[in-house]
Amino acid sequence: MLVSLLLSSLCALQSTPSNTWANLLPRHAVPRRSFPMPKESELLLLLTDRKAEMNERLEALRALAYLDVKVDYLSLTAMKRNIHSDDALISYVRCLARCSEEARAPMKKYLTHRLPAVRAEAVYGLSKYFEGGRDVARSFLSQPKLHPWQRVAAIRALAEIDLSAAQVEVMRRMNSESGEVALEFLQVLRRDLSDDHIPVLIDLLRQGRSRVTAEAAAMLQHITGYKIGNDYRSWHVAYLQHKAFETPMRAPETSDLELKTVAYMGIPIFSDNICFVLDSSSSMTERMYELRRMTRAMKVIEEFDKMLPILPSSAKFNVVFFESVIREMYEQLTAVTSDSKEYASVFVTHNDFSGGTDLYGGIARAFDLQGIEEVIVLSDGDPSVGDYTEPWQIMVELDRLNRWRNIRISSISFSAPRAAESLMYMISAYNAGHFRDID
Repeated sequence: MLVSLLLSSLCALQSTPSNTWANLLPRHAVPRRSFPMPKESELLLLLTDRKAEMNERLEALRALAYLDVKVDYLSLTAMKRNIHSDDALISYVRCLARCSEEARAPMKKYLTHRLPAVRAEAVYGLSKYFEGGRDVARSFLSQPKLHPWQRVAAIRALAEIDLSAAQVEVMRRMNSESGEVALEFLQVLRRDLSDDHIPVLIDLLRQGRSRVTAEAAAMLQHITGYKIGNDYRSWHVAYLQHKAFETPMRAPETSDLELKTVAYMGIPIFSDNICFVLDSSSSMTERMYELRRMTRAMKVIEEFDKMLPILPSSAKFNVVFFESVIREMYEQLTAVTSDSKEYASVFVTHNDFSGGTDLYGGIARAFDLQGIEEVIVLSDGDPSVGDYTEPWQIMVELDRLNRWRNIRISSISFSAPRAAESLMYMISAYNAGHFRDID
């Protein structure tokens, strides 16, 4: 039934510019309806249609949660007895938060649920949609022993109802945070970057090499124009010099300094815990438009071999190939050593490119890796196999997977059709990543 709803409500895809740096858009500014989706009214009808298959109704529930649609309280709670999976419960609580005041008491019960994602949804809902939400959000932020996802939910909700209050909280607490919470704090600052944030961002660089410090350095470069990297001492000295002369911290316009960064096919790498998710379908054996001597697969392999030697020794990485099946180099992230780099080169070079395109399956497998912070996904075609093949389904499920984790997903569209290119762009834009289109 959802397929027929989708076909009846197709709209024109928005074009996506080539070589776009998607992460210039803060998450809250990324539109959720820039690709075809069933209409909200049709999803709401399907949710309450007892003649429809239950899996279709649950899929409608997930879509409504993603779209942040207000659902009638009685209609929603009537669905509760049919919810038996963790994923469906997360969507249910997310929708419950948008109901009327009578949903407040049930929402509070979910604050102690066994699932961190459910607890996070309860924190977010109570902070954003109910009276007194600012104080609720601040109370959760002041509890460092809470699960990080609950605190991510609290600061995100506060930023959406009162950005200035959220930035004050971030400035107060930034240097005592790490991981997902620190990355969310940076997202809050990114919504309205200013010179006032420079000292806090510089102080973050004291933490040494991490994705947080790489993100902070990128933000400092965006504000000031300096391309210093994540070296705390250099940034601190530059800041003190400008402060002494009472001048704005801006790099000279004549500066031609170029910052060298580790990158894969033009996508900069911010984290030491990264997974490369590469399309292994049969279409990758087609010749490139400009380099006719090379297939797309050959180009992927060549660029991977160029990148491997410059991966820092502090990094951990993995490679996942996706086609009709998912293949991974290791079961978990592995340290960068001469042996692991050599094996990675062999693994990629000897891969068999065949089958369909299970884009979602490849990304989801990367999310299973313990400690993962960054994913670079490359694909040349429309999703054709796996649990989810419609672009809106993939966006809904990735949103659920990454809602509180803040994993960066960058993407490379390798001569992909327009619909697939648009999907890749949206995946990166909504997950703080970079996007590149290669013809």
